[in-house]
Amino acid sequence: MTKTLVLHIGTHKTGTTALQGALSSNPEALSAHGYVYPSVPVKWSNAAKNRNAHWINVAALEKVQPRLARETEKIEPCRQACAQCLASHDETMVLSDERLWYNGSKEGYWERVRQICHEIGAQELRVVVYLRRQDLFVESLWAQFVKSGRLRSSLQEYAALEDNVAACDYAAGIRRLWEVFGRENVVVRIYDRSLLEGGDIVKDFLSVLGVSEPGELIVPKDSENYSLTPSATFLKLEANRSELYPLLGKRALSRQMRALSAQDGEGRASFFTPQQRRELLERCRDGNAWVAREVLGREDGSLFALSAEELDRPAFEPDARKIAQLSCALMTAVLTQEREQSERKLAKLEAKVERLQQFAPRRLAGKARRALGWVKRLLAGER
Repeated sequence: MTKTLVLHIGTHKTGTTALQGALSSNPEALSAHGYVYPSVPVKWSNAAKNRNAHWINVAALEKVQPRLARETEKIEPCRQACAQCLASHDETMVLSDERLWYNGSKEGYWERVRQICHEIGAQELRVVVYLRRQDLFVESLWAQFVKSGRLRSSLQEYAALEDNVAACDYAAGIRRLWEVFGRENVVVRIYDRSLLEGGDIVKDFLSVLGVSEPGELIVPKDSENYSLTPSATFLKLEANRSELYPLLGKRALSRQMRALSAQDGEGRASFFTPQQRRELLERCRDGNAWVAREVLGREDGSLFALSAEELDRPAFEPDARKIAQLSCALMTAVLTQEREQSERKLAKLEAKVERLQQFAPRRLAGKARRALGWVKRLLAGER
C-alpha cells in the first residue's frame, strides 16, 4: 500500500492552533476516515507539542541555514516516531507546522523538506496551505510575538523585514511549492470564514482530506490563541522594550496581560495607518492576482475581500488615561502574584520549622523560629 503524507504548512494566523488541537484530540475519528495525526515525544520551547511537523522545519533549517536551527537534538526522536507511525499504519499520515511556509523562501528549503519526508517512508506527498490577506497576516503575527515577549519593534519595522516580505509573496511561495512537490500535489485555501467549509478551519481542512462528515469532534478549551486588546498590546510592547524585561524571562507578565485583556471590553483596532496598509497591499497586488487566476481560477483576479472601511481604518492611538489604568491594574496583578508566591514559600518554611522542632535540639529550633520571624517581618515590609 502506498504510504501517503499530508503536510499542512500554515500559514501563521490561519487557525493553526485550533486545527492542531482538534487533530491531536480526535485520533479515533480520524482513524475512522483513514487518517492518523501522530504525537511526537518531545516539544520545542517555542512550539506546542501538537505541532508534529516542527521537527521537519528544524531538520530542514539545520541543512540550509544551520544558524537558525534550534534544539536540534530533538529532531531524531521525532523522526523515529513519525517513521514508525508511517510504517505501522495503513492510514494517511497528517503532519502540521505553520513555520514551514514562513521559511519556504530559503534556498533549498523545500527540497530538503521533501527529502526528509521520503526518508521517513512517505511515497506520496500532498501539501496544504492557507492564505490570509497580507496586512492581516503580518499584523496578527506581530501582535502574537509582542504578546509572547519576542518582539520590541514596531509593526512597520516588522513588516519591512526580509523574511516577512518574502512570506507575503504568495505567488512566489506557491511557485516554489509547485516546482518541488508538483502542482497537482499542492492545495491552496483562502482563510476567510465566509469561504471556509462551515465557516470553520477544522471542518474546512477535513473537507480537503475528503472527510465531509467527521461526526462530533473534541475541541480542546485551550485550542484558541488568545489576543491582547490594542491597549494591552501597546503596553506589552513598551514592557518588551524595557532594559529590565529580558531579565524576567520571555513569558513574564503573560498571565496578567491575558487576564486584563479578558476583563477589558476594548474592541479590535489596526496598528497600520491607511497609507501603510495600502502600500503593503499594493506591493502584493500583482502576485495576488496571479494566485487568484492561475491557482484558484478566478478570472477577475480578486484573491481577498477588502472593504473601504477596512482600507481606511485609522491606526490605533493609545489613550493616556486608558494606558495609565491598565498599567496600575498590571502592577497590582504582578504584586498580588508575588505576594501569593511569597506566602506559599512562607507556608513551606513554617512546615519545615515545625518538623525541625520535633527532631532538632532546642537551641537550633529557636534559631530557626527567629529566622522565620525575620522572614515574616521582611515580607510585611517591616525594618
